[in-house]
Amino acid sequence: MKPAQQAAEGGTPAPTTTTGTAEKKEKEPREKFHQGRIIIRNITFDMREKHMRKEFQKYGEVQSVSVPMKNDKVNRGFAFVEYPDKEVA
Repeated sequence: MKPAQQAAEGGTPAPTTTTGTAEKKEKEPREKFHQGRIIIRNITFDMREKHMRKEFQKYGEVQSVSVPMKNDKVNRGFAFVEYPDKEVA
């Protein structure tokens, strides 16, 4: 018997559960974060953050630089450079 039928017949309805969708906060779209972030591929394996920062500061203020490393000596062949906003990037 459905809760609505049960209530109409004088019984107590079964407790309902909510999925919590109304309670969850909507996440900001990922585009809002890192709008000025660019990826640079096919960099030489000896390239470091200081080298990337020096080269990309020629085009505007660099907010951050990330060069993911395989180990202490070799990078993974790509880097991220982040500018304050999309227009500068």
